[in-house]
Parts: sequence; structure tokens; C-alpha cells
Amino acid sequence: MVVLVLAVVPLACSRSKAPATPLPVVPEGSVRKPEPPSPPPSRVVPQEYRLPATGSRTEAVVGVLDILKGLQDFDRNGRNTTLQQISFEFAERDVNEYLAYSLKEVPRPGIRQATVQFFGQNHISTVLAIDFGAVDQWVPGMIPSFLKPALSGSPTVAVDVVFEVQDSAITFHLEPSSAPEGGVMVRNIVASVLDILALHQPERYDTNLPIPLPFGLRTIWTKDRVLGGTT
Repeated sequence: MVVLVLAVVPLACSRSKAPATPLPVVPEGSVRKPEPPSPPPSRVVPQEYRLPATGSRTEAVVGVLDILKGLQDFDRNGRNTTLQQISFEFAERDVNEYLAYSLKEVPRPGIRQATVQFFGQNHISTVLAIDFGAVDQWVPGMIPSFLKPALSGSPTVAVDVVFEVQDSAITFHLEPSSAPEGGVMVRNIVASVLDILALHQPERYDTNLPIPLPFGLRTIWTKDRVLGGTT
């Protein structure tokens, strides 16, 4: 996700422009909604993080790209931690500038915009602008007709994420903390939409399974306004 964040930025750093093979249309009523664990505490997203950066190739973006190139080289060269080990810490604002740039350069299916906030203990708050029209084409009937006006265009959805890393694989839980028009029904639909969005990314994320970290990363973590990781 980006998801997908995103939501966890190294998972959203694939920069291949090869188009994904379309997934088959899912019949109405066949979407599986897993039982979620206890959600993380809701976070209030300040107004300054509700809108993304411009998408320009800023100095912060170049810094993130340099780290990603180093990780890609480490991966291609055999992931030999005896010869090289890479650790990084990305500032929250730098990540948001990179997300805006990345989504502009390599658009993600169903995701128009994204911003993040990092907190301690592997908590992330994300604001996503979702193309619900695309989701409705992927899964006809998933969005009830009476809700489509509220979800038209690319309304923003706030999502809380909590994750853990074990054996170089990440598991996480996504929980909508706010959605257009509010209400339990809309929140449940948005939760299912997030699962569908993940499956329609080029990497085919299944949010119900552990996802291997890319580039030979052993772990990633968050602290207030910082995302870190190490090979």
C-alpha cells in the first residue's frame, strides 16, 4: 500500500512501471472479511498532514531515493551483511514528500494520494484518497448504491495501522478511524476496500498473511515522526 501504506513505506517503494495483470472480477458477496484484532488507538491527524506535498523531486525525496538505491544494490549484491549493513531513519515529512512524488511518478491502482504520521510502538496513521469508483469496478456490488454518492470521486479515509516484524516478515492490521459520512457500515466497507486495494497492487499484497520485507531488510520500526529500518 503504498498501502499501504502503504502504510509501511518500504513495501510501497517498488518503482517498476510494468503494468499489473488485471485480477479477475470478484463475484458479489464473495469478499471475505477476517476477524480483526483489537485496533490501535485512534489518532487525530493534524490539518497539515491531511494534504500531500506537491509531488516535486525535492531534496528530501532525493535523500529517500538514495537510501532506496542503496537497499536495492544491497539486495542485488547478495544481501551480504558481513560486507555491508544499511540502517536508516526517515523523517515523517520526508516520507510524505516521497509518497507524493512516488504516486505522481508511478501511480498506484485505486490510490490517489497518501500522507502518514509515525508514532511509537509501530503505530502509523495514514490519510488516503481512495478511488472508490475503481474498487466498484473490481468488485461489483461491494459498495451499496445508496453510499456511492458519499464515496464518489476520491474521498479521504483515515486509517490506523499497527504492525510487527518477525523473521523479516511484517504482519499488520488496518483499521479505518474515520470515513466519509461515518457510521459502522461505511467503516466496515472501507475496511474491506483496504484489503481489495492491497490485492490489486502490483505486488499482490495479502494483508491476512505475513509479507516478506523487501531489499533484505531484517526489521523496520517507528518512533514519533520517524520510520527506521536495518538490513
